Amino acid sequence: MKPLLLSTRQSLEAATRTFEAGLAAPGNSAVEYLRGRGFDHATALDFRLGFVDKVVPGYEHCVGRLAIPNRCAAGHVVGIKFRALTDDVDPKYIKRAGDENRLFNLRALSLAGDVLFTTEGEIDTISLSSLGVPSIAIQGVDSFKDYHWRLLEGYRKVVHVRDNDGPGLELAKRLTATDLPVVVVAPPAGRHDVNDALVNAPDALRALIEEVSK
Repeated sequence: MKPLLLSTRQSLEAATRTFEAGLAAPGNSAVEYLRGRGFDHATALDFRLGFVDKVVPGYEHCVGRLAIPNRCAAGHVVGIKFRALTDDVDPKYIKRAGDENRLFNLRALSLAGDVLFTTEGEIDTISLSSLGVPSIAIQGVDSFKDYHWRLLEGYRKVVHVRDNDGPGLELAKRLTATDLPVVVVAPPAGRHDVNDALVNAPDALRALIEEVSK
């Protein structure tokens, strides 16, 4: 994967600031969406979440969506994904043409101790991070490349909290096929994913985190 040009990084940073301002504007529907996901204002600020409340050149197709910036380990914005605020929209996630899928929230690599958590999606990783658990998101089995293994080396344990569906099982198989010290766990209480557990079974999620962190 090639590093981004400085001009591209600057453009992404400018767009992120615009979308952050959109989320801060009163009365937008993204704030209510985030509350429903169990995220408070501090979490939104920490992840620099935004809302596309107006047409922005290059992002015309993203109006009305939540903006989720992806930052590299150094803190620079290297991509932005846009999520629909309801689940009946297809596709739920979009990005600009040509943007590559990257591991999400790589700053967690330096924040984690000897246990690193991984999930399948950005919302799930934000969910764990809101509980003080450093986590990165692997955005689907096709996004996990051989060179990503090196980023996960050196931890006593890599805990992958999988989604409760077919793709979630496929990604879990891919991770356990490596030589990494991967432990795969399902979301607690029969929930679909980490965020579902955060909203509907938070005590069970905290208990799971405590147990697998040992």
